[in-house]
Amino acid sequence: MKNIFLAILFSSLFFFENKTYAVETYVYCADENGKWYWLSGGTIKVSGYWDTASIRRGMYFNYFVITNGLDEVKALRDKCTNEFGTNYIYAQPADSSLQRWSLFAIDDDTFVKGIVTFLSNN
Repeated sequence: MKNIFLAILFSSLFFFENKTYAVETYVYCADENGKWYWLSGGTIKVSGYWDTASIRRGMYFNYFVITNGLDEVKALRDKCTNEFGTNYIYAQPADSSLQRWSLFAIDDDTFVKGIVTFLSNN
């Protein structure tokens, strides 16, 4: 029985890696200068999961893989430009206004253009 429990535990740890599944985050709209507003006053949420991409030793950035893919990101971007004007071309994910700039992603290898903060482990 103990061996079965350990096998299930290790299997679940391997399966989940560092990703958080089935979470929601808010959307804000930004222009190229970093000026931003919450989309629809902070009432819009999207589903997906947060993950981290390493760009070189000790450097990384956070991203949110959106469940409904590129079509949803395009729809959010359209909402941004409709609500705030044509300069607000970036739809971006965030859990709070204190969070660093993160990108939307279609999958773990395909990132949507936006403003990003590169972070350091050092």
